[in-house]
Amino acid sequence: MSGFWKNYEEVRSSSKDKKLILWGRSEDWTAKTLSNIKDLKVSYIVDSSETYHNTKFLGLDVFLPTKLNEENLDDIFIIITASAYKSIELSMEKFNLKQGIHYCCTPEYKDWALLQEIKDYDRNLIITCSDNTLAEGGKRFSKLGGGIYLFNTKTHELKNMYQGHFRQIVEVDNFYYVVEYIEKLLYVFDKEFKVVKKIELDQTPEMKQKPHYCGLAYHEKTKQFFVANSGDDTISVYDKNTLKLKNIIYISEKTKKEGGGLHHINDLIIVEDYLYVSCFSITGAWKKEILDGGIFEYNINELSEKPNTLMNHLWKPHSVEYYENKICYLDSMRGDFWIGNQKIVGKFNGFVRGLAFDGKYYFIGQSEDMYTSELFGIKDNIMINAGLYLYDIKTRVSRFYSFPDLSNIHDIKIYEG
Repeated sequence: MSGFWKNYEEVRSSSKDKKLILWGRSEDWTAKTLSNIKDLKVSYIVDSSETYHNTKFLGLDVFLPTKLNEENLDDIFIIITASAYKSIELSMEKFNLKQGIHYCCTPEYKDWALLQEIKDYDRNLIITCSDNTLAEGGKRFSKLGGGIYLFNTKTHELKNMYQGHFRQIVEVDNFYYVVEYIEKLLYVFDKEFKVVKKIELDQTPEMKQKPHYCGLAYHEKTKQFFVANSGDDTISVYDKNTLKLKNIIYISEKTKKEGGGLHHINDLIIVEDYLYVSCFSITGAWKKEILDGGIFEYNINELSEKPNTLMNHLWKPHSVEYYENKICYLDSMRGDFWIGNQKIVGKFNGFVRGLAFDGKYYFIGQSEDMYTSELFGIKDNIMINAGLYLYDIKTRVSRFYSFPDLSNIHDIKIYEG
């Protein structure tokens, strides 16, 4: 916000050796602005109200904006000190005044500015949802049902692009690959969300893999897809060109012998030659209420080796991502957004899953939680509706978009079209 929105030091720098003028006679904002620039000389105030023309306010003469016609525009700097700053900007254009060069808004509006910037932020997001429809029933159902949705943060339009039970999604070579866990298929969509191909994920001879495929990641170097199955605690590896199953990795010897999704692995991300896997229990005991959730790390060149454990203190984590050279993830039950292993950068009141970053803001999904009672006595406020947050990590300001007709948000991706 360094053009139209400046802090007082930037105001001093921009107005140096120039005639300083205020646009807007405001009982509140003009006075507050003047109190912060006592070291600067203000020449006069302009205001569009005829009532104030040729009067004085706080010791300064007040004129109509036509007074600016008497000035050399390159020799002045204007601070807008009225709440109707958008209409004043239009007037500035008529005087051929340039934002940031000839004028700015008072820093006193900085909180209002942040609110407006976030409120008007225009971003298209892909959202995957694994819900059943009302007709399908079951525990996890919603009015709209699962699918791939396109959501716009400015218009709030939520559009179903394709119906299904979708989980993690990745973009590869301008196509979207996304897991449909009920059908045990990997869907391939073009940028218009038209189905290009459907790939059978269960390519085992018995074809008895559980319908709990979840996480998805792609390794560019080896041209391989990795797909996690939370029901079996396996990671299936597929060749991108042939789309054939190459390998199945069991997350531990324990789950290989006993079966049954003891770790409950879910989401995947690949960074260089390392595969990161989030899970509910590092020790494989989540069904016994040992929720030592964490993240495993595999070297893709040594998949037969036991994975490293990056952390084991999380409560049903999801959405491992890699932004700005840092591992990010969501501690879903606690509602915590982590960057690295030492810093919680956001705290939310619901079950969070789905994480995206567009270079400016983070987008964090929230699902209805079937295990609310586990948080009784732990959280002061338990939020139970589905939707997503636009989150500014610098200010810790967020905006929540509610999706009352959905239950589960699984993944979020920035949509460029």
